[in-house]
Amino acid sequence: MELINKLLWEVTSIIIILVSIWFSMKLKWPQFKIKKIISSLASKSSNDVSIIDSLLMSLSSRIGVGSIAGIALAIKYGGIGSIFWIWIITLLISSISYIESLYGAKYKERQSDNTYVGGPHHYIKTILKNKKLAACYAVLIVISYGIGFICIQANTVSVVSNMSLDLNHHLINFIIVLTAMYCLLSNTDKKSKILGKIVPIMTGIYLLLGGWIIVSHPLLIINIVNKIIKTAFNFSSLGGGVVYSIIIGMQRAIFSTEVGIGTSAISSAMTVTDEENNGYVQILGNFITTFIICSITAIIILSSNYEQYMNMSTNGIELAYFAFRYHFGSIGNIFILVCIVLFAYSTIISGFYYGESSLQFLTKNNFIKKLYKFSIIIFILISTYVSATTIWALIDVAVAILCLINIYAITKIYKKTNN
Repeated sequence: MELINKLLWEVTSIIIILVSIWFSMKLKWPQFKIKKIISSLASKSSNDVSIIDSLLMSLSSRIGVGSIAGIALAIKYGGIGSIFWIWIITLLISSISYIESLYGAKYKERQSDNTYVGGPHHYIKTILKNKKLAACYAVLIVISYGIGFICIQANTVSVVSNMSLDLNHHLINFIIVLTAMYCLLSNTDKKSKILGKIVPIMTGIYLLLGGWIIVSHPLLIINIVNKIIKTAFNFSSLGGGVVYSIIIGMQRAIFSTEVGIGTSAISSAMTVTDEENNGYVQILGNFITTFIICSITAIIILSSNYEQYMNMSTNGIELAYFAFRYHFGSIGNIFILVCIVLFAYSTIISGFYYGESSLQFLTKNNFIKKLYKFSIIIFILISTYVSATTIWALIDVAVAILCLINIYAITKIYKKTNN
């Protein structure tokens, strides 16, 4: 599985970089049009879901535990230099985020309850007339986001809760399942309201924690940034050095921003507003995720004694846990737990929305929908007792395939509609 994952991501990375450059030139580098990116937030919507609501939905899945555990894994496997490549690659691939979000908003479908749904499965079916490929994409979203990512969040909450709190392991897992059920069974409007509260709070808390470390250790932070840039261009070991660092940076940039996967297209379909503004606001989401949240995570870890705990971290979160304890002492347990819980449950809500809307694309059968919800609860329970390694491996493969399908689709649609 590890070899397949590595080879698949090497191919996917090359394709995404080339397509990103192509779209950046074709679209005249929308990721650098800062004025339009900021003004997109003021775009008016003609339905109950604002463009900020759609941004919060996409941010809730992006700013998940991947923004903490994923960055820790990037440092562990790709080295410090991988952080630099996450920054650069986020800038480059944001052109894809723009076009997929624009298509998501443009080719959405109105439902009987006056809500809107869309995404790659919809524009693949509508524009490319390829129902089988659309169904394949939808199935992968249900599996990877509707189940896989939700299980990763639950697993991480369980791990950190058991490390931070002196409570019975089974009691903690039972509470996780109950709270997850509440999030999953809420309707779409309630989910957006929950996210409207969670995302700003969790972002604010994380900014305060990271800001305190930066203000307290300004010279150390300058040295860390300098080391990140220098290490990124270390060609002394070409095969396992800079090249692998770029691949890890590429993979983690995609995971943190979800560019190319198509989920931003799904969230963009929620609101009825200017299609281009949907593209620009999702670029802003990329910048918030990478240059603020992921960068703060990197600083928190790299300014600690993280090297002592490198081998103890299996899914990345342990590395972040020890970094929080290093900076904040015993109260760091509570800080990391609060951040993880907020990050995880925001991702559970958005992941379920992506999975549910994709399942709705596949079938209108209410029994199957109920069975899907029941299955997720069972998977969440199981995930709190198993290792995250296998889950991550399966998700890595699924996400790479989702990227390849979506990249093919948006490239084909652009050529078809711009000739």
